[in-house]
Amino acid sequence: LNVTNNLFTLAFKDDGKGFNVADKIQNGGAGLTNLQKRAALINATLTIQSSPGEGTYISIEMAV
Repeated sequence: LNVTNNLFTLAFKDDGKGFNVADKIQNGGAGLTNLQKRAALINATLTIQSSPGEGTYISIEMAV
């Protein structure tokens, strides 16, 4: 969690098994779809980076 004068950032990562982001979103990744919808509700930017065998990084950034 990081807050500067004009940007709130929530980021988390793991070193798990990772996944193909496009496939998960397109083929029923309800959790990721929910994150996208909730970020949109607060006018935030959601970034999801992951690939098989590489873990996952997710950040939500919102101007304050």
